[in-house]
Amino acid sequence: GAKIEMEYVKLSTQMKTPMGQMVMDSEAENPNNESKVLKSMTGKKFYFYINRNGGVEKIEGAENLCSDLSSLGLDAGAESMIKQTMEKAFGADALKSNLEISLAWYPDNKIKKGETWTHITAGNANFPMQIENTWKLNDLDRNIATLAAIGIISTTDKEKITDLPNGMKTKFDLNGTQQVNGTVNTEIGWPAELKISSSIKGKMILLAGGPIPSDMDVPIEIVTASTFKFAKK
Repeated sequence: GAKIEMEYVKLSTQMKTPMGQMVMDSEAENPNNESKVLKSMTGKKFYFYINRNGGVEKIEGAENLCSDLSSLGLDAGAESMIKQTMEKAFGADALKSNLEISLAWYPDNKIKKGETWTHITAGNANFPMQIENTWKLNDLDRNIATLAAIGIISTTDKEKITDLPNGMKTKFDLNGTQQVNGTVNTEIGWPAELKISSSIKGKMILLAGGPIPSDMDVPIEIVTASTFKFAKK
């Protein structure tokens, strides 16, 4: 296994709902509160441990990502709500889940160029989900292996209730696809670079309660793109 130090260099998120498009970008020229929060998370180091197959065993230092929230000048209510959201999206459990569904998974048996293998990763970052990835060894040139994966994303428990800020509750029904392309240094056994893109569509069901008189379906689309670069210290 290995201990890996990680930090975010850039963070950007776009989400489309019937209420409009939400854009958050750590490098925004005129940042809103959410973009300021993402900026405050960049450069903060935390650690994760991976086993020989590439599975994430544990996270250390996730709390560092929230360490600068109090310096952003947010009012108490906004800071409290954003902290709740961040802990749900970037807490240790969420980071472990998100990394596991993104990083390369190595098979137990030897693989030749052109061969494939399948691995199912269960995640529970923001909704109960799983990704079934079909991996392929596209090329092997000296000490660099080129890998790719096509993943099918599905909701595993459409009745699971998730808590949102302000006491709201919701259920999810989302499906999508993920694509991973990357290189692995075969001398040390760990990735050199991984690029991940995913598209998830469906709905979240806001449950009746408080200001919501009856259950409400909210169409949602989430598009993500991530790049991980690894260097041995």
